[in-house]
Amino acid sequence: DFRLMYLLKLKILGRLLEVICTIFVSTFWEGKVYAIKDIDGDFKADFIKIIATNLKTPNGVALKNGNLYVAEYNRVIKFEDIENKLNNPEYIEYIIVKADFPT
Repeated sequence: DFRLMYLLKLKILGRLLEVICTIFVSTFWEGKVYAIKDIDGDFKADFIKIIATNLKTPNGVALKNGNLYVAEYNRVIKFEDIENKLNNPEYIEYIIVKADFPT
């Protein structure tokens, strides 16, 4: 059960702008990667989607230019344009970026 939320509040010209972002979390022992959002601002996860399973000890995630990178013990994989594919899980695929790490 996730109780995570990332809410960035910016004060611009006296107005409060709330930008709700997706948090990507890897679970080392389960071998999964989740996408989590708090859509209504109540500090509870409203959107939880498993975007990858059966990974080999995923231990880090990074987002760059809309692409999600996940480090496993023996490789790095990339989910391209991940935010735009969250509502269409059939399009969520990864490519292997590097797979020749020593094990």
